[in-house]
Amino acid sequence: MELLGSVFVGIATGLISSWIVTKFARFSALRSEALRVVRRIEYVWESSAKINGHETANSDLLLVGSDLLYLGHKKAGTSLLELNQQLSMALEKARSARIGYPEFDALYRDLQIRVRHLQPNIISLVWGLKF
Repeated sequence: MELLGSVFVGIATGLISSWIVTKFARFSALRSEALRVVRRIEYVWESSAKINGHETANSDLLLVGSDLLYLGHKKAGTSLLELNQQLSMALEKARSARIGYPEFDALYRDLQIRVRHLQPNIISLVWGLKF
């Protein structure tokens, strides 16, 4: 009887662990996707800004942020949507030559750092609750 109890506890803890690891892996994949979206943006300053790879950046970041919100990572999702707005404004300024290279470069580096430091909602990972 004791063996049966131990087997049950082992199976239960294994299922719970795999649940948490799977949810964290999904969060990590979305964070990595957001970072790839930002890193695909290439920019060169000559007499004006020449930016490539940004055509779908805003819609891609919007989708990743929405996925994070759906999975219960409210802080990370909201933060990513705010970053998306900042990127959108900076790209618009770059197209109309209202932003300089140092300012855009600082924003670009800051975007990467902030995406890299997005944190999952631990409660959502463990219980699947959306806070």
